[in-house]
Amino acid sequence: MRLATGLALLAAGLALACSGEPTASEDPTVASVAVAPGAVTLVSLGGSMQLSATARNAGGTTVPAKFTWISSNPSIATVNATGSATAVSNGTASITATAAGIGSNAVTVTVAQELAAVEVTPADDTLVALGDASLFAAAGTDALGNTIDGGYIWEWSSLDVAVATVDSEGNATALGVGSTSITATTAGVSGSGQLLVAPVPVGRLDMPASVGVGDPVSVDVQLLSTGYGRVTGAFAFTVSFDPLVLQYSGATSTYYVAAVSDNTGGDVRIVASVPTGLADNVTAATIVFDVVGEAGAPTDLDVSIDALIAPSTFIDFTADGVGQTRSLIIQ
Repeated sequence: MRLATGLALLAAGLALACSGEPTASEDPTVASVAVAPGAVTLVSLGGSMQLSATARNAGGTTVPAKFTWISSNPSIATVNATGSATAVSNGTASITATAAGIGSNAVTVTVAQELAAVEVTPADDTLVALGDASLFAAAGTDALGNTIDGGYIWEWSSLDVAVATVDSEGNATALGVGSTSITATTAGVSGSGQLLVAPVPVGRLDMPASVGVGDPVSVDVQLLSTGYGRVTGAFAFTVSFDPLVLQYSGATSTYYVAAVSDNTGGDVRIVASVPTGLADNVTAATIVFDVVGEAGAPTDLDVSIDALIAPSTFIDFTADGVGQTRSLIIQ
């Protein structure tokens, strides 16, 4: 009897196998889809995380499947065809995968930028007179260099306060010649910009706006001081002009000038020595030109510092007027 029963069961199993119907473990039908990990946090815009999806049949066995990935908010986080989630902006988004019409659990992707570095602007700046100021600004960035709108409170400092100090708003004021780092710090993270204080002597032209044909024209070359009166040294100006319009005829100078020379017919070179105690703007030399151009012809005169001779403590001159161009109309 038992033998007969066993033979009957075996026959039934063979019949089922021969029928081609899969067992529960062989069923390829997708019954569920699961996505891992269950939650993701991205701390940099542009940062990404690879998600994985698994399809199973009713018996819990993994089966092959083609997945379609979807983000509930692509403005926060996107997901590509292979399940890689990428941060776009701060916030949260849900990401799901679908296979054979079966949806997965929702993975919450949180984008929350974390402060990784501080960027200070300008990265480099130069002040050319004591008392001048430069405004620095700071911004926090994540690990991929994206700016964080974090409303940070910055602590500003200068590496060398003898060169420049900086206030709580990032205003750096020049106090002495040299260079220093201007640093902004928040939440233990710092960044710096470089400030160079390098005052230079400066020239400016003082001249009429127009002159008649055949008339002489006088041009004053002025030395500009900021009024501190501690500048000493010697330097050279070059005043350039159009020799077809103006012809250099001579110059008068104060005791600040060591030499005046017409180098090329289109340039007048002035070597001046600035005495200690100079406190006001002064005329170093007056250059006289004869007008040889025609009526209505405009011409330009340029002044620049082209050489510095034995400098000592150039700490009181501004840079206003360096490379200055003045126009003269021939009437």
